[in-house]
Amino acid sequence: MLVPLDIQHKTFKSAVSGYNKQEVHEFLAEVEKDFSQLYRENKELQEKLSKLTEEVSRYRATGTQLQQALTLAQKTADELKDSARRESELILADAKSKAEVVTNESKQNVRVIKNAYLEFKGEFRAYLTTFLNLLDNMDSSLVGKIPVKDKEEEQLPQDQDNC
Repeated sequence: MLVPLDIQHKTFKSAVSGYNKQEVHEFLAEVEKDFSQLYRENKELQEKLSKLTEEVSRYRATGTQLQQALTLAQKTADELKDSARRESELILADAKSKAEVVTNESKQNVRVIKNAYLEFKGEFRAYLTTFLNLLDNMDSSLVGKIPVKDKEEEQLPQDQDNC
């Protein structure tokens, strides 16, 4: 590719019926001036293009990193939700299991208390029956041995029986 200095230092051989040297030099000067300007603009545009290309690359890299970060964040959120769901299911299962144990223990305690009550009731009934039989036996054995004085005294033991 030509550079402005190539145009500036270009020399031509003279010929007998050649061009006017002054016009050629003026034209070459104008061409060199325009070419220099175009060459600088081209260099500036190439530098700009290079910088913009680098920026685009950085933005693409940043976009890719952001996309990866978003994907990772979504994956992490999904994993946390799954973990929380599993943990809640475990807690619920554990609570149900403990509730079942407590319920079974309570039912067993109720059976034990009911059996103890029935046993106590039976023993108490037997004790009362024995006690009443003892009283009846005492009454029958004492009736003939204790003299009755009057009617008021006879009613007194009967009144006591009603109590």
